[in-house]
Amino acid sequence: MHQTFYFSDGSSADGTTQISSGYAKDKHQVYCYDHTGKVKILKEANPKTFVSFNDGKFAKDSLHVYYYFNQIKKADPKTWKLLDLKEGYSCDAKRAFRFKTCLENTDIATLSIYEFIDKEGYTTKFLKDKNGLFDLDGTRITEDKLKKDYA
Repeated sequence: MHQTFYFSDGSSADGTTQISSGYAKDKHQVYCYDHTGKVKILKEANPKTFVSFNDGKFAKDSLHVYYYFNQIKKADPKTWKLLDLKEGYSCDAKRAFRFKTCLENTDIATLSIYEFIDKEGYTTKFLKDKNGLFDLDGTRITEDKLKKDYA
């Protein structure tokens, strides 16, 4: 269930722009509802260029990409794109990310999502590039170890 918040900068009722799924902004600042009942101000966010991806988790402005109220360090907002919402995978032209964590030494040109189905039929998605797989914690994992750990 999503809750909608409306904020005002105090100057007029028209000064508020509601951004769906966890974010709102006015002329002066951007706000994030963190799904624990608290609203936080994104102090470095630019309200003029801020856009939500309407998923309740990701947003960006001209300088930063955000996962909830956290900046995704090293993410380039000009080339950043979401790959998988549930697992939090995204990338820009140079790097891959899981939620707010940068996955180091990723070959973006060969990046793909690898779907692993365990013996009970549950699917877990992992990032894969020409150098192998990334485990859910962002470390490299071999396919054999993945099958052993997640079987």
